[in-house]
Amino acid sequence: MKEEALILMLTCMDDDGDDIPPASPAEKLIEQLPKGASLVNFVVDTDKFREMD
Repeated sequence: MKEEALILMLTCMDDDGDDIPPASPAEKLIEQLPKGASLVNFVVDTDKFREMD
């Protein structure tokens, strides 16, 4: 579900002409995680999402 929410948000931002910021480096995010938390990485492809329509 989180992937779908992100891809929809990014597609809408792209359609509106908004700037999409680059991904944050994993190292920077890991430093900010609470103890015991983990980081999950996934890739979204807005072009592939548009082809599904």
